[in-house]
Amino acid sequence: MMSKVAVKKGLLVTLVGTTFAVIWIALPYHPAYQEWRCKDSSLEKLQSLQTQMPENPALYYYLGLRLQEAHRGEEAITALERSVSLNLDNSRTRNALAEAEMALGHSRKAYQAVKQFYDTHPENPEAFLMLGRFYLTTRTFAPAAALLKDATRKFPENAECWALLSIAQQRISDVLEAEKSAAAAVRLRPKESKYWFLQAQILKQANKSEARASYETALQLAPTDAGIQADFADYLARAAQYPAAEELARKVLYRHPDDLRASGALGLALASHNDPAASPLLLKGLQNNPQDILILRTLHLCMVREGKKEDAVRWLKQATLVQAALQEESDLTTKLERYPEDIDTLRRLAAMMGRNGDYFRCLQYQARALRQILDAPAPLLAAALDLEAGGYPQIARRLAQQAQQNSKTPQERSIAAKYLRHLLEN
Repeated sequence: MMSKVAVKKGLLVTLVGTTFAVIWIALPYHPAYQEWRCKDSSLEKLQSLQTQMPENPALYYYLGLRLQEAHRGEEAITALERSVSLNLDNSRTRNALAEAEMALGHSRKAYQAVKQFYDTHPENPEAFLMLGRFYLTTRTFAPAAALLKDATRKFPENAECWALLSIAQQRISDVLEAEKSAAAAVRLRPKESKYWFLQAQILKQANKSEARASYETALQLAPTDAGIQADFADYLARAAQYPAAEELARKVLYRHPDDLRASGALGLALASHNDPAASPLLLKGLQNNPQDILILRTLHLCMVREGKKEDAVRWLKQATLVQAALQEESDLTTKLERYPEDIDTLRRLAAMMGRNGDYFRCLQYQARALRQILDAPAPLLAAALDLEAGGYPQIARRLAQQAQQNSKTPQERSIAAKYLRHLLEN
């Protein structure tokens, strides 16, 4: 007869074997395994998996991302909508759907996607963050600040809520509160470089010397981050700390020779000691922001030193025009704060944004002036006219096409089609 020890050992082996078999059979259906299987799969692989995993939200989430990467936006939206329907509580899928809608100019649908999640998940900080990011993306900064302020009261330990609130406050020129909010994010997550970087940028806007320490900490935590390095170099150059700016900008440009911010920073540093190599770098840096007054004025000085009188006059004129435009925008914005429904002010701001090529703000102002939503045909066409007048016919055509697509009546479609023909003929 078998001993009791042998029987127990046999039972244990059988139990282990049975458990392993059950695990092996169940493994393909486990969410973690399915996530792992889909995460790094190609578009073709994900498409082939649809027959095997027809009810898997992770599959459709990653399929949506791959389609988006392939610039197949409408198909991406279909896949992401499928993922959302299979898991209504998944915030990442809802966020990806909103981003895909925004990429196609469907701001209303993007808003509906995030707002629905926000309404149904009042205790989820991601719901606040998603809606807050939508507001920031669409430059509706005052609602963003109000929403995110509420989020920080509800989730005071969430650093991302404080960080987004800081960005919103910065955009409505509440710099003091923006500094406090950024400091809260840093305090909650002192080991995360992005929060130190945010604080540095806000302190930079406020012209505070403490910005340098925040930049240095951000770089200590992410020493190879070219974005932080380039922005820090820009800060140093504008603070007239030229040797440090030059060293850091050269480090960035060694690895990323086309970095516009680093090019401008190096140009400013070289111009400080009359290096003739400054001018082409400044011209490159100006591509990052054609309204950069400091670079425009420095280009003027470089041309004077090089004896290029016509170029010097041209850059001085450009700097003067930009300064006047910035002052006009500031005056109009101040007036709009006092009279938020003033149609003439809204249209003047829209025209100004059209001249700058800022299609989204142009569209926002036109929508407010017309008392319509952003996706409506009339604001889209009004913004297209501003952009065409500003010298951006390609963007104008894109908005006109969107207006035609969103038209609800034959008359709206006819107006949009007529304007599109005008654009094509000219």
